[in-house]
Amino acid sequence: MATTPNYGWATPNDSDPFKNGASAIRTLGNAIDSTLFNFINIKQIVTASYATSTSNSTNVAADTGLTATITPSSVNSKILILLNQAGCAKSAGNAANSIRINLLRGASIITYPAVTGAFTNSALVNQISVSCVYLDSPATTSATTYKTQFLNNANAASVTVQQDSALSNIILVELEF
Repeated sequence: MATTPNYGWATPNDSDPFKNGASAIRTLGNAIDSTLFNFINIKQIVTASYATSTSNSTNVAADTGLTATITPSSVNSKILILLNQAGCAKSAGNAANSIRINLLRGASIITYPAVTGAFTNSALVNQISVSCVYLDSPATTSATTYKTQFLNNANAASVTVQQDSALSNIILVELEF
């Protein structure tokens, strides 16, 4: 068997008999699994939940109450954020109502998990959950807080998060590559 130049994985030679192909593929697969396992190192996991209903009728972002803090062990660490903002609802008060969800690191918005969530273009009530997966590079070893905020794009009537005590969750996973 030959080896690959980058990782030294065993691979079949062109002249190897076919009967050894399955064994060579298993060997290569195991080597890939082992390398990937060593390539991504989970350093820590932080979780938080929040279920208190909160409303906002303005286009000024307000905290949802969902927040989690992680202290990366290296400036090279990545933070994988798994978010489920539950019970995102718009009231029937205005046809243009829709909810925007912001994901923040500290005071800075890093992404928008929902831009016009629950929009119906009518005065109907609508409720959704908003999920997001985001890989962040905070480049710090200081305590880093992630949170969500929300607002009503129409600046009229109200939008709500955690309506009916729906449980929102955030999971922060520190990864080192």
